[in-house]
Amino acid sequence: DDMIGRNSDRFDGILAGLERLAGADGGEADRVVFDLEAPAGFQTPPPPPGRLMVLAEPTIPLALNTDRLVVRTADGALTLMDEARWPDNLPNLLQAKMLQAFENAGHGALVVRPADAFEADYRLVLDVRAFHLADTDPYEAQGDLTAKLMDASGKVVATRQFRMTHPAVSRDTGDGVDALRAVFSAIAVDMVEWSLASM
Repeated sequence: DDMIGRNSDRFDGILAGLERLAGADGGEADRVVFDLEAPAGFQTPPPPPGRLMVLAEPTIPLALNTDRLVVRTADGALTLMDEARWPDNLPNLLQAKMLQAFENAGHGALVVRPADAFEADYRLVLDVRAFHLADTDPYEAQGDLTAKLMDASGKVVATRQFRMTHPAVSRDTGDGVDALRAVFSAIAVDMVEWSLASM
């Protein structure tokens, strides 16, 4: 009995840790999962016939490589939201939604993931510099992506920076997500049209 009493705190701590790992403490369950929406219904120029483009997984700063929404504070620090997350880590999510944007533009057969093509005529490489909410006045979403279009030899054919901001209606998490969706949609439309015109 004395031994059990002396070790009860340790046992309780182990059980609590296991519950946290399993999500039984409710923290994981309390998080709301939000998703980005790929733009649809826009017109794009037809690409050259028979061409294939690989969309690489975006490169991204370590602080943004997460499934949680990120907020840049007034002093420039990046913090993670506890109550909201994306359905996947941000680079995977951006790649998937960009592929869907090409599909919605009627060019789904043109663009594939690297694993789906051994050879391609072009490679679209994305570098994500910013995709977060900013604790500014007004509270807003900020996106900053650089795209490089490379040919089969690795030569850079075209490059462009896509930078966009959109104010949030309020500091509510849902309004912040809507602002981030607006930023992504605007960047995706411009990127699809630019990449097709540059091929």
